Amino acid sequence: MSSADRDQQIAEHIGLVHHVARHYRSHNEFEDLIQVGMEGLIFACDHFDSELGNEFSTYAVPCIRGAIQHHLRDRISSIRIPGKLQELALKVSHSIDELTQTHSSAPTIPAIALHLGVSVEQVLAALEINNARLMMSTDDDRTLIAQQALEDPNLDGLENRESVLQALRTLPKLEQKVVVLRFYKNLNQTQIAKELDISQMQVSRILTRSLFKLRAELTQT
Repeated sequence: MSSADRDQQIAEHIGLVHHVARHYRSHNEFEDLIQVGMEGLIFACDHFDSELGNEFSTYAVPCIRGAIQHHLRDRISSIRIPGKLQELALKVSHSIDELTQTHSSAPTIPAIALHLGVSVEQVLAALEINNARLMMSTDDDRTLIAQQALEDPNLDGLENRESVLQALRTLPKLEQKVVVLRFYKNLNQTQIAKELDISQMQVSRILTRSLFKLRAELTQT
């Protein structure tokens, strides 16, 4: 491939970088994610083999996603999380599985707190850690579907889109507002806090609680 053809291929597929980066924007500044995603796109251009019969976009998206996830894993690993909180995060994950099996439905946050003998705030803090880890994994398909639908309710071909929007309507009004401002209006947590006259920490906890509820609703559908 000539240098001109390579540059053209990159230019024609920049939209893929923006599409993938949107799924991770809560973890970092969007511009940083675009820059990292572009590195993945360039890698894809340099290593794509058209003779294998695959579409370039099919090959490029995992490369872009991999570059962003690698960047975020490095960023998260550099943040020192207290050992007790890491231990609680693991217990919360196990409790969710245990309570779900026992009651045949996803537990509420107060139920998890009662089961572990800790406060709701402690469970929320643990869930924030688990949410960050979940977004580093491509295995959590329902989280990805939820986030895609929240970001673009008109995205063609997105299965379960209506289920996600129905789940959103089950949230309390404040949680709906925060989710809409975050995913539809593309405001960051600081901007949401100012808009609703609450603290940034409250916004973070509301988002954590809301996404947990959305996943629980989707699991039951």
